[in-house]
Amino acid sequence: MKTLPLEASDQEILDAVREWVGLLIEERYTDAYEFLSHEKSARGWTPEMIAALIQNYGSPEPRSRGEVFKVTSLDQAKVDPPRSMPLRQEVQRDRDADSYSFRWDPEGEDDDVGGDVHFDLPLNGYASDLTAILDFCVVKNRIVFELRDIRVM
Repeated sequence: MKTLPLEASDQEILDAVREWVGLLIEERYTDAYEFLSHEKSARGWTPEMIAALIQNYGSPEPRSRGEVFKVTSLDQAKVDPPRSMPLRQEVQRDRDADSYSFRWDPEGEDDDVGGDVHFDLPLNGYASDLTAILDFCVVKNRIVFELRDIRVM
């Protein structure tokens, strides 16, 4: 499981998510699954579910026309308006209004939420609106990532 220090910057968080996307590019779905924390995940993620949602453009079921999608290089993704928009890679932190810090409960009584990342996945060489949403939270004084969803946005 990938962890980062509590003081990780937005750039370091995005770099970690790009590392996870690199595993998807290589179709290493088991490694991508193991990169993530699954302690608080409401959805029963498996490597097969991650693969299916990517290959079927956000659906667990194959597409009716049989088209199969694959995550491809971030650097080489073509933007083809109006078909697609530039790839979104956004970090949103949940902050206390006064302290701008993690809502962190050292007693472990509440969720230790840090925020989330919305990351558009390039598919078959093009920018797409298939978005991976990863929450990042604090576990044992480290930031970990949990997959919330992979869906068309």
